[in-house]
Amino acid sequence: MYILQERLCSCSKIKILVPARKGYDVRKIQITLGEGQNLILNVQLGSIIPLPPPSLLSAESISVLKVFDWVIVSDNIEEKILIPEECRSIVQVALLNGGVEVKCKTEESPGNGLTLLDARNGMPGTVKFRGIIPLQIQLLRMDDHSELCSFEATVYFVKTIALCLPEGLNSSNIRCSLLNHHCRTHTGIITDRQISIQALACVEIEVVAPVIMEVMGKFCFPRESGIAPIQNNRG
Repeated sequence: MYILQERLCSCSKIKILVPARKGYDVRKIQITLGEGQNLILNVQLGSIIPLPPPSLLSAESISVLKVFDWVIVSDNIEEKILIPEECRSIVQVALLNGGVEVKCKTEESPGNGLTLLDARNGMPGTVKFRGIIPLQIQLLRMDDHSELCSFEATVYFVKTIALCLPEGLNSSNIRCSLLNHHCRTHTGIITDRQISIQALACVEIEVVAPVIMEVMGKFCFPRESGIAPIQNNRG
């Protein structure tokens, strides 16, 4: 703490320079006093904030993939599937004698399940893709749930979505995959020639590109194993 005292006999202006200490800026104060006035200033500097320890990090350049956009979308597909010719007569008889139950399950899609059809740059741009969902369909008698016939089918869907695709990027910067899919048969048989299937798909799309970034860091090295060597105590 610094205490400054001044007695003036006439009106005047004074300038006080607060002494500087390590860790503090120099402050200037200007005060106007009248005749016979006393001036007492208590200047409290407070505690000095300790400086942070020196950093061992330095600026380093690294190559990473930047994500320009990342989208997860779903699609609901209502598909009418033809019943194979060899099953139609059996299904027709079953429809007249209690009805037909339809069951379905999805199979693993080939590749990642999606094919990129078109990509247009923009903020936003657009991406168009086609998805494939293989199905295994089973037709059962309604009364005793015995199998009438089973067959394979495929559901295709095409979807266009908006996302950020800056100029300079193209289809090679787009990653798309079919995360999950399943099917439902809530509407069941429509006629003896076709059935209605509901397929649901969850799709993930990323727009990525390699970039060079400067970060604060240091090179690291493998740690020591800390495992003592096995000693052979055999004589």
